[in-house]
Amino acid sequence: MDDSGENRLLLSMYSPLEFVDATVDGKATPVAPGQERGRNVYSLIQSIPSMTQKTTEAKLAGSVKLRDGWYTLTVRAQPTLNPDRLNVSIDVPEGWKIDDAPGMEREFARRARATLDQDKTTTFRVHIVPDGGSQNLWDRLVTGG
Repeated sequence: MDDSGENRLLLSMYSPLEFVDATVDGKATPVAPGQERGRNVYSLIQSIPSMTQKTTEAKLAGSVKLRDGWYTLTVRAQPTLNPDRLNVSIDVPEGWKIDDAPGMEREFARRARATLDQDKTTTFRVHIVPDGGSQNLWDRLVTGG
């Protein structure tokens, strides 16, 4: 089998959230920030030799508007010969919890995760509610909880 060649990939992430950092195979990588159609876009270029794989991770942070308590993330499929291995993790801040995450595993109250071979555009949804059990010790003593 001929294993010559490489895939030069332009990866762009569109989000209302702010960029925190990105890594490729665990090493920090530069990302070019910009604006497109009213959204933040964060882009990077990768060269992937044939018969190999790379793992790209991006951390974003900020606030988003929920629709009836639902947060939605859409990951568009890339035109590739083989499906991409996709790992998605959605974390919510302290004081909140995920009470429903269709098609995702809830690792704990504040995180939902999904892993799949992606061959089509996929939408992930989590329903977020206040976590009444996250009061600190002083608040519980005052309220008798």
